[in-house]
Amino acid sequence: MTPLEHLRAQIKKNLDERQVSQDAINDLLAKVQERGDDAKLTDDENKLFVAYRDTVKSLDKDRTELQATEKDMVANEEARQAAEDAQRRYGANGGSTAAVPARVTSEPEVYSRGGEHSFLHDALTRGTDPEAADRIARNQRMGLARMTAEGRASVGVAGFGALVVPQFLTADYAEVVRAGRPFLNTVTSRDLPDEGMTLNIPRGTTGTAVLQQTTENTAVASVTYDETTLAVPVCTYAGDQDVSRQAFDRGRNTDLIIMSDLAADYATRVNFDAINGTGTNNRHLGILNTTNGVTTVTFSGTAGQTNAQTLHSKVADAVQRVNSNRFMAPTVIFMHPRRWGWLTAAVDTTGRPLVVPNAQAPQNAIGVGRAAEYGQLVGVMLGIPVVTDASIPTTVSTSTISGATEDVVIVTRAPDVLIFEDSPGPNVVEFRETLAGSLSVKVVAWGYSAFTAGRYPTATAIVSGSSLTTPTF
Repeated sequence: MTPLEHLRAQIKKNLDERQVSQDAINDLLAKVQERGDDAKLTDDENKLFVAYRDTVKSLDKDRTELQATEKDMVANEEARQAAEDAQRRYGANGGSTAAVPARVTSEPEVYSRGGEHSFLHDALTRGTDPEAADRIARNQRMGLARMTAEGRASVGVAGFGALVVPQFLTADYAEVVRAGRPFLNTVTSRDLPDEGMTLNIPRGTTGTAVLQQTTENTAVASVTYDETTLAVPVCTYAGDQDVSRQAFDRGRNTDLIIMSDLAADYATRVNFDAINGTGTNNRHLGILNTTNGVTTVTFSGTAGQTNAQTLHSKVADAVQRVNSNRFMAPTVIFMHPRRWGWLTAAVDTTGRPLVVPNAQAPQNAIGVGRAAEYGQLVGVMLGIPVVTDASIPTTVSTSTISGATEDVVIVTRAPDVLIFEDSPGPNVVEFRETLAGSLSVKVVAWGYSAFTAGRYPTATAIVSGSSLTTPTF
């Protein structure tokens, strides 16, 4: 029985019990009517009447709450189904593998862009303002329901250190000029376990063996399976902002300015380290610094190897290396926007573009896509989606001639690259009283995540070299 079916069974049981009490009330009233117009309930009958009436009221109250929960669950299930449908549709078209967020739609949002009430101001004054406390409580309930629908671990609701931040304050990365998280939105996202600062992932190193039996009654092949543990640290990314009390009391859109900026930088920083991190000082070990199986394809700067056609062949080499070593196909190609722009500007000897926009059956093209696009699906090369991300470095140096001006192209299998998060953005704010003497408020936003491309390093191939210096147009 599903949770929704169980809930509906409870509602049916409630209605059945209510009907029993209501029938008892009707029987009592019928007996009184049979005794005549002046008849009244006896003391015993009156006690029974009050008991049945109270039971009906109690059941009605319980059923109202059950039905409200049922409404939320139905809305969440519909949103989840829509997200899965969108996920299947995007996957079928070669788009992002990131899940589409589900939203609770059973009641209007408490806080919204340009709305009447400020989330941070209500959080500060909820101890003295009952209406602010009620708005915070409703936002908590809706936020927790939304995170459950999205498959995220619920955030606690006790104290200022565990407020559920309204979604619009942390989701609008586009308004702040930062690179965002196209890479992390494309690889596989999983819930971060509730406890521990290290994730231990077992990796098989020696497999069993099955060989032919050379002759009857002789020993068969016997190889002991062996594995090693991949330890992935849980990293903390955080930031704070000191804000004057006047900004909360007298300002407008203070929430949007502060939380959007913190969320934008949080998203960009975690994404940047998932690509470039060194694994030191509590940083993620990024995909570019993952070794022990990641292969490199050199796109050198020798004569005749600086054009788009040659890069196309190098990307094809990277694809076949993943196929040959991982024994499964890569699913995405990541590159810097400038490299995709260079490809879309490339033409053949007759001046025809080599990357054509939205063509159904292009001839002699090396790719399909749009130049005016960033993040997520911008095009297709070799039948594989291309995603652009400005967090891919442009300061790589693979030769003493080129200097540190090179970018790279990442070919990988997104299901094998894992990001574990408690949420895709900071969803906790904390107010400390240490600045109360100066009428200042400290807003702290943080989150925990663990990233690894080391589960299957052979699922990744990197195209790099001196031919990937700053392109000219």
